[in-house]
Amino acid sequence: VSILAANKDFVLADAAAGRFEAYDSLPKLFALYSTLLKDPKLAEFAFITTWPKLKPEEKRALYSKHACHELSFFLFKKDPEFFKTTIKPYLANKKDKTFLDQWLLTADVNAYVSPWQHGRLNVAEQVLLSQRINGEPARTARHLSDLYKLLPPDLDREVFLFDSALATSGMDSNSQLLKLKAKNVRSLELQLGTVDSPMGKPPIGGFARDVLPAEPTSPERSAMKQRKQDEAKKEMEGRQRDGNTRRGEREKLAKDDLGLNMYSLPADEGLNKMPSQLYRRVEPTMEWAENNYYKLPIALQIASLISVNPFWIDYAKYDGKSPFLSKHVANASRNFTEVMLALAVTDLPFESAKHATKFDGGAMTFTPGSTAIAFHEEVRAVPKPEGNATILVNQNFYKADDRYRDENGERYEKFVTAEFVIHTVYGCQVVVTNPTPSRQKLAVLVQIPVGSLPLAGGKATRTILLDLEPYRTQTIDYSFYFPTQGEFKQFPVQVAKNEKLVATAAPFTFNVVNTPTKLDTESWDYVSQNGTPEQVI
Repeated sequence: VSILAANKDFVLADAAAGRFEAYDSLPKLFALYSTLLKDPKLAEFAFITTWPKLKPEEKRALYSKHACHELSFFLFKKDPEFFKTTIKPYLANKKDKTFLDQWLLTADVNAYVSPWQHGRLNVAEQVLLSQRINGEPARTARHLSDLYKLLPPDLDREVFLFDSALATSGMDSNSQLLKLKAKNVRSLELQLGTVDSPMGKPPIGGFARDVLPAEPTSPERSAMKQRKQDEAKKEMEGRQRDGNTRRGEREKLAKDDLGLNMYSLPADEGLNKMPSQLYRRVEPTMEWAENNYYKLPIALQIASLISVNPFWIDYAKYDGKSPFLSKHVANASRNFTEVMLALAVTDLPFESAKHATKFDGGAMTFTPGSTAIAFHEEVRAVPKPEGNATILVNQNFYKADDRYRDENGERYEKFVTAEFVIHTVYGCQVVVTNPTPSRQKLAVLVQIPVGSLPLAGGKATRTILLDLEPYRTQTIDYSFYFPTQGEFKQFPVQVAKNEKLVATAAPFTFNVVNTPTKLDTESWDYVSQNGTPEQVI
């Protein structure tokens, strides 16, 4: 993830094999959070993405309905004038003010430095507190960094966040690819007549008859068509009369049951004069309370509401001299409160600037019109590792349905090295070992052989993140098959740490044949078809 500066080129060397997505506006970041969180409360606040376009009366109505800490803080950051004229007087008159109320009112918050008070604040509030006290930002940043280092790494979530950020472009209305698809779909709809066209509006849920060839007509056919329409009209009028009659009878019965007759009452009373009601069910008693965090009981507004993560560490280190953008923006997506506060502090515009994208050969050059957060992935060439290897890696290939052999009561792997057969499922076993006394965070790049196709939901190329404890080993398996014969090479497994190559397996060339030239007479495939009864037993 990178922070892109305005009017400075960003180059993706291999655009065909890489992935790229830039978050250049608050609505697009809101879409990412909506994908990650899937909280109905966040959908209620979708109006914040178009807040500058709203009229003053619309803003007041929306704030009156959704008043809470999250929205107040968001507007404190994004609409200072509305906060000053509308929100600040409301907060000043709250009976029980919380920390965030006092912070927004620029009141004295030094009392929250005490250990007991400080321990009750969530991480975002701790960062905000540090911004109001001299010398506190550095201490808070160090404190949060120490807390984060104590947490075990969650690589699965990191991969999920990264892949989700790269996949959100399909839901972005500004995506060039989406616009192209929409243009093609509308062209097809116009051809089929499923949308309004210059030829007229088609019927709902069907094809437009204007774009179909007209059927030949004749006087007899026209007369028959007119008779059918008249009969259908008469039938509809008859049904309507019957319905009115039945409805009138029901009303008369109801009036008789009440002992009333609308014709015997004065004209101004009619059926509205009913017997007085002696009992009415009492509605549940409502106890009104002041709004703090949105629809969250005060008992749940505790320190664990927002926990430590790299995004808030970045914000704790923020000096306020430039727009705040964090590479870890996707990490702030645990709950609705954290998402709203993250949207407030992230300095992205409400409307994206115009960007320039140029393709030259296999490279893509992206020139942002304003600052943006870019998620990107690509495969780059790196120099060979120098010195002694700190990580060990090995890869071997096996036949999926004949992987092991048993000898003297022990099981051994049967690796394939000589020849491979078409239309046969093979697997690759990658073994990564950490022989050092330190934990290693590694990225393992695996690729299936050239000329093969992936199986079992695999991909042709993928990167797997590993977190290896000292003196530990981890295996990775993937499957593939060859549709045609020939000799094919494979890019061997590569292991990187901090984007530097630390280990690689030996290259391998696959000899793929139509039928095997060497038979394994001990395999079950051979014995079951060609063995004697004694061999089978």
